[in-house]
Amino acid sequence: MPYCWPEETVFEEWELEVEDRHCSVCGRTMHVCDHRHHRIFTLSGPVHLICKLVHCPDKTGSGHRRTFGPEAETGITMPWWVVGWDVFCWIGHRRFARHWSVRQIREELVDSYQIVLSDDAIEQYIHRYQQMLAARQQGPQLLAEAYQDVEEVVLSIDGLQPEKGHETFYVVRELTRKRVWFAEALISSSAEEVRRLIVRARQWVEGLRPRRTRPPSRSTSTGNKGRR
Repeated sequence: MPYCWPEETVFEEWELEVEDRHCSVCGRTMHVCDHRHHRIFTLSGPVHLICKLVHCPDKTGSGHRRTFGPEAETGITMPWWVVGWDVFCWIGHRRFARHWSVRQIREELVDSYQIVLSDDAIEQYIHRYQQMLAARQQGPQLLAEAYQDVEEVVLSIDGLQPEKGHETFYVVRELTRKRVWFAEALISSSAEEVRRLIVRARQWVEGLRPRRTRPPSRSTSTGNKGRR
């Protein structure tokens, strides 16, 4: 069920665009065909994401049938989430590093950030956090079926640290299918530790059928406007 935002909610608007506007089929510049609106909580306040969707203008080509959204969107939040990555990591850290109860998390979100979430919603995000951490123990064979018809995979590695001085939650995302492959909470963000995640991501790619692949990129986010 969609989140029911109070009418008096004041949102900060972030407008996102597709970075590469060239059609991979014909090379023409893709045109904006629609907009997707996504409202989320961040630790700095409510945000309204306005995502420009594009497709190829050539109606006779195969590229016209596909619609592309901004790559940056999944660096801020994931599809259908009502919270940004910063809130998501904050919840996970409070639960697994500090062992807070769901009730404590809910009350602190309201008191400190004016974020109102139900117990069920918080439990769901905690479960997703667990799934992302557990995924690093799995093999790439689980992805083979999901990616059998994908010509290219684009990987991104983001370090998310909602609060300074705490562990950084590194997330390996695949942008074509908008999936999280795996994640790991690292106390140290040294080059060696991050390189280990990049190596694992490449091994997962090698487990898929041969394809063109863009290498993982490393970026660090605190869940604020710097991620636009």
